[in-house]
Amino acid sequence: MRNEPGHHGKVHGRFHGGQTVQVFAIIDGWAKVLFNGHYQWVSAEYLQPR
Repeated sequence: MRNEPGHHGKVHGRFHGGQTVQVFAIIDGWAKVLFNGHYQWVSAEYLQPR
């Protein structure tokens, strides 16, 4: 997960397959998610709808 969308954003952690996150926006292939109480960005290619 990154602090801003894109590969230039600072990495702030990772989550493991099967974990659930809420997506608030998708911009240019990057999803804004709420994870552990913080908004982060993750490449949408790693997400699957449940």
